[in-house]
Amino acid sequence: MRLPETRVFENLKPCLYDMGFDSIVEFVVIESSMNQGARLAIYDRDRSRLCDALY
Repeated sequence: MRLPETRVFENLKPCLYDMGFDSIVEFVVIESSMNQGARLAIYDRDRSRLCDALY
């Protein structure tokens, strides 16, 4: 998975959680932006971002 050049993943590896308690594991990561700081982001198995916290 790639982020734009202005953002990086802070984690060495993603945390795996069943956020919806539906037996489907999501990937929880911390993304940092050069301009906006860090945020928590949650992705599904298809690498689609499900949600993210504001910077």
